[in-house]
Order: sequence, then C-alpha cells, then structure tokens
Amino acid sequence: SKTYVNNRQFTEALDHSRTEFGAALLVRAMPKTYATLTARQYGYDYTEASSTKDSQETYLLAGLRWNVSALTTGRIGFGYQTKEFDDATGPAKYSGSTWEGSLNWKPLFYSTFDLATQKRTEESTGAGDFVVNQTTQLAWTHIWGSRITTVVTAAQSKDKYSGTNRVDETSTGGVRLLYAVQRWLKFGADYAGSIRESTDDNFDYRRN
Repeated sequence: SKTYVNNRQFTEALDHSRTEFGAALLVRAMPKTYATLTARQYGYDYTEASSTKDSQETYLLAGLRWNVSALTTGRIGFGYQTKEFDDATGPAKYSGSTWEGSLNWKPLFYSTFDLATQKRTEESTGAGDFVVNQTTQLAWTHIWGSRITTVVTAAQSKDKYSGTNRVDETSTGGVRLLYAVQRWLKFGADYAGSIRESTDDNFDYRRN
C-alpha cells in the first residue's frame, strides 16, 4: 500500500495498493544447477475511483540457478510479460521481453563482486502511463585487513515512459569506506554521484 503524505492536490491520484503472488518450479539439471520456471502476477489498484490505471501484470520466465561452489552463486531468468489495464478506456495493453538475474562471485574470501540486472515495467509517478525500466548494478566489496572495508558501486538504468516520447538514462557510482573501531562499532564515509540525461531537458540533473 502506497500513500503520499504531501502535495495532495498532485499526489492523491497516485495512491495505490499492489497484490503479488507467484510460484517457481526448480528441476535439478546438474548437482549444483537447477533449471527454473517462474510465474508471477501483480495487481495494481488505485485509490481514486476515477483512475484508469488499475492493471494486472503477468510474468513468465525460464532460467537457471546455480551454486557451483562457495565462490560463485547466481540466477538468471528470461521471459515474457504483459500489463493489461482493467478500464477499456485506459492505456493500451503492453507486452514485451523481461529478465532478471544476479551473480555473486567471491574470487577471494575477502573480496566479493555482486552483479544484478532486470527489465520490467514500473508504475509511473506522473509522466506517461507506466515506465519500462532496464537496470544493471555492480558492487565490489573488499576487506582490507581487520579494520577497513571498502564498497565500490556502479549502475546504469534506462526508463522509457509509455504514452510519451520521454526516455531517461541514469548513470550512478559511489564509494564507501568503513573503519571498525570495535567489532560492534564502525565509522564510515560515503560518496555517491548520479547523472540523468533525458529526452526532456527539464529532467536532466547531476547529483552528488
């Protein structure tokens, strides 16, 4: 359930609830590898009675999950999704490819890489009827001795707003330094920056 608490003259129409259910079938293909089949559905119900954005999203994905060793675990799924609106006068039905995946690689016991990627639809917060999002994220965590840990992150995302010509591309990056004073107490410093470039120049920004 999502309810906005300020600027109600603009945000009241965006209040909605989401219901989710799904199931996954795993079949052992190798000792530490499973073939997967996943079905999932989301239902969006907007509070405003006159809203035409109530919808049902359906996802069907086939893929793999593996745990080759303590060094490498991951999952990947590719498939098809639809988004169908309840109101016949609402936005047009959407259908297209979808994917989701993650990889954890630990080449050394003190160094870990995490990669995540997805493509799916998301609800719009004003522009367009909904958003088709593609995101890829990478994080590197490294432990430098008994006290110092660093985390370096990078991400790239692309948002296409249906019903408009707007496309946003956002690049983000950051670094975090943690210092353990005691096992139960850490101090840290963090920097993060992002750049968004949009086909609508009003939405370009740089943030640090």
